This record gives sequence, structure tokens and C-alpha cells, in this order.
Amino acid sequence: MSSDAQLAADLARNPSQGLSGVYNAYSAKLYTYALTMLRDPATAQDVVHDSLLVAAGSIGQLRDPAKLRPWLYAITRNECLRAIRGRNRFSDTDEVIEVPDDSVDFDAGLRRDEASRIVAQGMAAMNPADRDILALALQHDLDVERLSQITGTKPNALHARLSRARTGLSDAISALVLHRARGKDCETLAGIIAPADQPLSPLLRKRILRHLRDCDVCERRRRGALAALRPAMAAPVFVAPPADLLSRIQHSLHQGQAAPVSAAARPFDAEGFPRPLDGRRSTAWIIAAAATVVALVLVAAGLAIATNGSTTAAGDAQPITGSAPAGPVPSSSASASEAPTAASDSAAEVTPKAPVTSDEPQPEPSLPPTQARSGTKPQKSTKAAKPASTPSSKASPSKKTSPTTSAPTQPAAPQPPAQPPVIAGVTLEDLDTSADGGYTRCDAFTLRVTTTVTGEVTSVKAIIKPVGSVVSLSGSPHTGTVTLPPGDYVIAVEATGPGGTASRDAGSVLHICPG
Repeated sequence: MSSDAQLAADLARNPSQGLSGVYNAYSAKLYTYALTMLRDPATAQDVVHDSLLVAAGSIGQLRDPAKLRPWLYAITRNECLRAIRGRNRFSDTDEVIEVPDDSVDFDAGLRRDEASRIVAQGMAAMNPADRDILALALQHDLDVERLSQITGTKPNALHARLSRARTGLSDAISALVLHRARGKDCETLAGIIAPADQPLSPLLRKRILRHLRDCDVCERRRRGALAALRPAMAAPVFVAPPADLLSRIQHSLHQGQAAPVSAAARPFDAEGFPRPLDGRRSTAWIIAAAATVVALVLVAAGLAIATNGSTTAAGDAQPITGSAPAGPVPSSSASASEAPTAASDSAAEVTPKAPVTSDEPQPEPSLPPTQARSGTKPQKSTKAAKPASTPSSKASPSKKTSPTTSAPTQPAAPQPPAQPPVIAGVTLEDLDTSADGGYTRCDAFTLRVTTTVTGEVTSVKAIIKPVGSVVSLSGSPHTGTVTLPPGDYVIAVEATGPGGTASRDAGSVLHICPG
């Protein structure tokens, strides 16, 4: 079998031929994953069809061809999420599972297909987010590094999610196994399940798990079943897609559909992976925003320096209040560009002797530093503009015009323009989620939105789509809650301040209601 790097190279060189190699290597895995996510064969076929078209049209985006495998899963995952959002509702999390009447003797061993079917039924009862992450890690053997690339989630958070998902799968399979036992060897469980032909509903699962905590007999049965099912979890069965799917994809490729389908899958990150539709934006945008702010500050500082320079040049021609008599500006006065190199000498050369008419000390002139350096004090007559020849005449003006003893009177530099606030992070929390990943309410749920905003703000709000609800966020960090009916929602946060408005996509929330 060709390596991923070779498959990627072939796909980039000749999309039509290269697509066949990618299809043969990954179509069954991608189709099985899509089935796990969508629970609908027809939609899963469409997802694989579009995912491989995106791969053919976007292979040039993939920076490292050796990462073809996680890249394909990332594309397929986004297409699954896109299909879920296109539905009116998606409620297989709490679906009622019809359990076969036959009891399974786990002590006698299980056939692989039967064990895989039980694992699939257990995963069908899980929370969609947990089922997604566990399918990728358990069924498709993707490590945390690749899962991070696929889902856009940090490794530390992935470890926590995987731990919760494994617990959820264990609970789901435990309830399924005990339900199939029909209360054998446990009268209490038989009473909970009665009548024996009732399906395994979410409420019945919770009752079985509650009983399991207090029953040693059922606990031993559960442990034996999980031990028997462990090989099926480690070696999943992949389902091959229909035989005509490859020809459908090739036909769409020849019709030029790869380009528009690929365009709909954008944007891609720096590594060429599609940005997860349910994920939060990476911290790269924060770095870009910080760079923009720094650039704006530098521009503003440059404007301030330019303004100071023009003020200095203009100030050279203005009269200065001091102890020297007034007079015309000499033509040989130092320019603004020369002032920094010969400030004290220039001041001495153009300052005439000022006759002292009193023994009392003369008041210090209040001179802006730039004017003191320019040495262009107005004179009463051109004769008075002779350069001073005595050392005392040089020392006195230089002391009086020292920048360290003068108070600047020039206009303050213009302040940089106000910047919009920066939304540093957003957290979405479904408050009606139970510890086992299920939901505590079916008629509605409460969503809490928390965001951290830096900079001066006047208002912060969350916008809930498609209902169009607006939730005001307040406090530090800014927080707000809203009660919504079950469904699929996309949330964005807006922060407004004197410098403008900033917005950020916060991701999506999917709350599933049974029935």
C-alpha cells in the first residue's frame, strides 16, 4: 500500500488517478466515521463524496503530505457537521434503542460482528460530541496530536474529553448489556426493566445505571461484558461504501465540481487543515490582532514625532519671552535639523549681551526645549546680534536655556486613535448537561456565555443564531445566560467601545431533545 505522502503526491499530480488511490485506502474508514456521526447511510455517502472532492481540489493546501490521514478526517468531520446543521434537528443522542430479544452469553465469547454491533449501539446512545471524539480515537486510532489538528482542541482539553467519553461509552454499554440480560439473576433489575419487551430509552438507561451502583451481581455481569467487548473496541469493523460511490465522485470531478465544493470548505489554517466548524478560532488571530495594534501605535508615534518636528520648525520664528531685548531673527540662526548637534553653541552665538540693570537676579525664561536649542531669539536691531566674545556671556544663556530646568509649553503630542476592544476568549456552557454527558431537560436548556474582553468597552453582547436572540454580557469576565428550546445554535460575541466594534465567532451548541 502506498504511503500517505505518496498518495498525496499522486493526488496533487493527477487528481483523477490519484483520487482512486485515496479512495481505495480511506473510503471505508471515512464512510464508517460518517455513519457513526450521522446515523444515515445516504447522508454518509454524500459526505464522503463531498469530502473527497474537497481533498482533490485542496490538496495543494496541505503543507505536510505525510499528514494526509488526519487531514482527510478533518475534512470529513467538517462535512458531517455541515450536514447536521442542514437538518431541522438532530436527536439520535437520545434515540430509543430496540434491543434484540436474544440474551448474550458473554462468558462463552462473542463473534466479532456481534461485539461490534453492541459497541455501535452503545456509541449511538452517547452525547454527539463524546461520540465524535471517541470514534476518532477508539475506532480510527488517532492520537491526541492528530485529534488536536482535526478538532482544533488543545491536547489538555482533549485528554479530559476522552476520559469523559470513555466513561460515557462504558455506561452506555453497561446499560445495554444489562437490558439484554432481561434481569437474569437479579429480581430488582427485572422489576426495573419490566415489561421485558420495552425498548431501552434514555430514562431507562439512567435507572439501570443507578441500580448498578448498588448491585454486586449486575456489576460482575457488567465487568465480564466489557472484558468480552474490549477486542471489538480495539479492532473495529469498517463498513465499505456502495460500489458506485467512486464512479459518482469521478463523474463530479470531471464535471469541475471540485473547485466550488473546495471553496465552500474554506478557510484552511497554516498547515492546510480546514478550520473546524464547531471549534473556536485559534490563538493566531490574537497574535495578528496584537501585531495590528502595535503597528497602529508605531504609526501614531511616527505622526507624533513628525508633528513635534513641524512644531519645532514653526517655533523658531516665534518671539520668546525672556530677559534678552527683542530684535529681528538673524539670518544665520541654526535650522531645526542642525539644532540637535550644536544646541548650546548656537544659543551662545545668536544671543546678544543683555545689560543687567539691577543686582536682583533676573527671572528664568520659560522656554520650550526645542526653542532653546534653536537659538533664534528675536533681536532689537541687527547690531545687537553680534556674537558674544566673553566667556561669561556664553555661560549665562546656556544655563538659562537648559532643557532640564525649563517647563515645556509646546502643544502635547496627539494621542493615538482609540482601538476597538479585543475579545480574548469565549466559553459556551450548557447548564442542563448531566455529569454522564446526557441532558437533564428536554423542553429547553440554559446556555451560559462567558467572554474575556480587553480594552475599553461600553457594551458586550452574544448573538444567538438562527433565532436572532441578543444576550447582554456583564461583569468580569463578561457573562450572561439565556434559555433556549432544544436545537442547534451558532453563537457570536460583539464588544463595542470608543474605538469601534469587535466580533468573534464563539462556535456552536447542540442540545438534543428525545422524541
